[in-house]
Amino acid sequence: MTLKENASRIDVLNFLIRKFGFKRYLEIGIEDGNCFSEIKCEHKIGVDPDPKSKATIHQTSDDFFAENKFKFDLIFIDGLHTAQQVYQDTLNAIDALNENGIIIFHDMLPASEDAQVVPRGDREVWNGDCWKAFVVLRSSRPDLAMATINTDHGLGFMMKGKQVCIENKTPLRLDWTNFVHYRDYWMNTISVAKFESFCEGIIEQKK
Repeated sequence: MTLKENASRIDVLNFLIRKFGFKRYLEIGIEDGNCFSEIKCEHKIGVDPDPKSKATIHQTSDDFFAENKFKFDLIFIDGLHTAQQVYQDTLNAIDALNENGIIIFHDMLPASEDAQVVPRGDREVWNGDCWKAFVVLRSSRPDLAMATINTDHGLGFMMKGKQVCIENKTPLRLDWTNFVHYRDYWMNTISVAKFESFCEGIIEQKK
């Protein structure tokens, strides 16, 4: 069940499902369904507003969460790659999360300034500025446990718990220069191996 150093989002999501015996999975942002189709979980819901996508529900994430009555063990957020929408999706996902559930985010560690510029334009590689939403939550939510796994464009990790919030004695300037300088501190960047150890620690605490 060990993850490789360059594990993909699919690897990490299936690892969590096996590790914790998760039964209910929600994916926000489906497109061609390459990720969604590979997830091995008993109950899966995929949400995307594009009627041509491989989603099981064709709605915006806002509309879906407004009507949703289910709770999920694992939620993967990979929808509209803007800070504002990722922030809103996160707040909604937290409300739809089971007590011991986990949220995973894609595209949290853009490799270049151009890759995080909004709007996308004609960029082939585009992560958007999702990272800004993550930093805001890292600075304001001591009731969450958050980290970013340093693989596959950055996989954000979140669960209900506790964390020491980012110190922001002055207003956070969420620009590329500061992201490069404070990246590992702001995003709480960890290796795949450390992520696995963290998951083992969760299991030990439950015993």
